[in-house]
Amino acid sequence: MKLSLTSLDWFVLFIVMAGSLGYGMYMAYRKKSGQSSSNFFLGGRSIKWPIIGASLFATNIGAEHLVGLSGDSYRYGLSAGLVELTTIITLGVACAILFPYYMKNRLFTIPEFLEIRYSRRARTFFSGLMLIISIMTKLAFTLFAGALVLHSIMGWEIMPTILCIGIIVALFTIYGGFTAVAYTDSIQVIIMIAGSMIMLFIGLDKVGGWNGLMEKAPQMMSIAKPYDDPVYPFWGILATAFYAGIFYWGMDQVNVQRVLAAPDLKNARWGAMFATLLKLLPVFIFALPGVIAFALFPGELQGDETKQTFVLLLNKLLPAGLRGLLMASLLAALITSLIGVLNSVSTLVV
Repeated sequence: MKLSLTSLDWFVLFIVMAGSLGYGMYMAYRKKSGQSSSNFFLGGRSIKWPIIGASLFATNIGAEHLVGLSGDSYRYGLSAGLVELTTIITLGVACAILFPYYMKNRLFTIPEFLEIRYSRRARTFFSGLMLIISIMTKLAFTLFAGALVLHSIMGWEIMPTILCIGIIVALFTIYGGFTAVAYTDSIQVIIMIAGSMIMLFIGLDKVGGWNGLMEKAPQMMSIAKPYDDPVYPFWGILATAFYAGIFYWGMDQVNVQRVLAAPDLKNARWGAMFATLLKLLPVFIFALPGVIAFALFPGELQGDETKQTFVLLLNKLLPAGLRGLLMASLLAALITSLIGVLNSVSTLVV
């Protein structure tokens, strides 16, 4: 199943993406991101909490979220979005315990904190470990997964797509620095949320509102599956997210770098809490549309075909123009994840 885009959709897609990237570069020029290492890697430590929170959210959300959550929800129900809610616990712990130490020492990187706390060897080891994790899992996975998503939706060839997106992201990060990354993230978060909410409300209207959805797919609306559920056990996900999530939000350079760009601890914590608030949305704007698709088109997708739920919703629910906006949301999710990782990798190397 391929997405059908009109010339209006392509126009909307181009304007939205060019506008968001252009705004990021403008802010980088205005704030002189290349003037010093602090400006380039941490935005001069002057990034306020709304931008920090939006950037944290954007870095965490990739193209696979928009496509994968709707597909899994079509197959397994709303419980597919449970892991998104665990941020309340894990980012909260990092915010309360770890961030004060980072801000007090005015760090550039997490390995730098380990050198202060332990030794130079600890810094070197963790820097190498995070470079491997960031390049071989985050960067490579996000690029390949994003290209696979675009291949399944648009039919674009995988390797040329990876090459083109990689070049765009690399040039943007090199010339714009962290300031361009953070401000682009904030604009693209608005694009992602706005586009996804439009699709959600259109879907709810088609299905007869919340009550209509509960009547047509009551078995799909439970978020807390039993402990022995083979796919999404409620307590199993909470337990796993607790120890993995604290590392992810509290020690991963890609995420923590956003917090380090704050001028003080207050802005860092407010930004983290704003990101936590935004992380409540994916259950509704990414996962719930999958349940709506199940209610509207039961049995249309089977097994691995459920990966096409996002395309099904776009083709059957949205008019021309809005499909372009949703595709812009998808590309925004992909690009913000990549520029966040690439900027943080450069900080670790330097």
